Amino acid sequence: MKKLIELQQIEKLKEAWEKTRGTEAYTTYLMQMEFKYKNSWSFVGWYVPFPSSAMTYYLKTIRGVDYLYTEYKDEINRYLLNDSVKQLFN
Repeated sequence: MKKLIELQQIEKLKEAWEKTRGTEAYTTYLMQMEFKYKNSWSFVGWYVPFPSSAMTYYLKTIRGVDYLYTEYKDEINRYLLNDSVKQLFN
């Protein structure tokens, strides 16, 4: 089941992440990012999603693992949620 995330929540996440720049807590909000290619997921790196009104954001749990999905046209990315991000979204 999908839970839609509003753009304001993504902006809040990006602001929280930017406040940690230059500190030891910089990696607190970074999430493992993957993109979908030909029905399989490929690891890209560690990122925070970019806020954009053109994108759709939603949370989804797959086999007990929570992900943040971003969709733009036919492009789908997913981010593995960590505890810090979960707290921001709740």
